[in-house]
Amino acid sequence: GLIAARDTAIRRIEDLRGKRVTYVDRTSASGFLFPLALALDHGIDPHRDCLLFEPSGNHADILYNLLQGRFDAGLVGDWLLREQAVGGEKLVRVIARTDSIPTPLFAVTRQFAGREPAAVNAIRAALFEMRETAAGREVFKQISGGSDGFVPAVDTDYAGVVPVRNTLRRHGYLE
Repeated sequence: GLIAARDTAIRRIEDLRGKRVTYVDRTSASGFLFPLALALDHGIDPHRDCLLFEPSGNHADILYNLLQGRFDAGLVGDWLLREQAVGGEKLVRVIARTDSIPTPLFAVTRQFAGREPAAVNAIRAALFEMRETAAGREVFKQISGGSDGFVPAVDTDYAGVVPVRNTLRRHGYLE
């Protein structure tokens, strides 16, 4: 999604024009790809329309940079979209939210699966088995930000990625 410094005039995505905007890094789904597609869908190309469009490196640094006044707005993941407050005072303003982003997945190429089906099946079985123990679920929670295991995925679980990919391709951000 998109957050803005509390004291800026930014209230809508269109208000990003001429502003200083930061993002996590170009590989981040939640801190770049999904919110960038949202901005593009609203007619804002941050590379063209913003005064400054630079990475901050991680989600926490975006919040820090907004609070320090280095940027006016940031593209961030869900945990920074929740009400950020200290002593009941909001630190930032949520401007927009993307559609849900699919949770992380374990995937291998068809070529690897064809060459090493036993390895793929062993990895899959180990991941599914981990969810059966309290210790395994705790590991997943720590590394995933709250998930407690893997489940088999189906293509429709990732249907929300298609419009984002299409928007990014249409605007030249993906080949």
